[in-house]
Amino acid sequence: MNYLGHIYLSVDISPIIVGNFIGDHVKGSKFLSYQPEVRRGILLHRAIDSQLEFENSFIQLKQLFYPLYRRYSGIIADMIIDYILARDWNKYHPTPLKKYSKEVYQTIWSYRKDLPTKTIAILPKMQFTNRLLMYGTLDGIIDSIKIMSRYSSLPDHTNELIPLLKKNDQLITYLSRDIISQMKRFSTEWLQEQAISNG
Repeated sequence: MNYLGHIYLSVDISPIIVGNFIGDHVKGSKFLSYQPEVRRGILLHRAIDSQLEFENSFIQLKQLFYPLYRRYSGIIADMIIDYILARDWNKYHPTPLKKYSKEVYQTIWSYRKDLPTKTIAILPKMQFTNRLLMYGTLDGIIDSIKIMSRYSSLPDHTNELIPLLKKNDQLITYLSRDIISQMKRFSTEWLQEQAISNG
């Protein structure tokens, strides 16, 4: 799952949202320097990423993209899950995504002193273009993947990806919805277990 997926799985708890959002930018034991609730969000991010690799629907989704992306197929699967989540947002959350995303940006900025340098570097442009909202259109998610290709080793196969997504829309939707459902259950239970063990 990418940014929107991790935010959604934070169950609307502000410091958990922040920790989950910055999770990829906090390496090793550096999470220990954060306040407990942000720390929980960082650890939840890691738990989600680990659990996802065992989900059968995620494995199938990666296989769909493997001929094009090989070892990067998991990254594309993460992005496409966010695309389905954003596209079908009203099925998952009562707040419209446009309003929800603006509130999320405000929440993250309210923890500015806790944000890693890399997060501060990407957040302004992400907010300006409302990338979370843009995930919900095919053009928007393709643009996000192209941006990632420009700034990383991810190959740009978007010309081939677009017809693949259109041809397999029903399967991709089914697999992504199953992943979102399974990971929502996992995240809720993980947070409950953490609250009990820390209580």
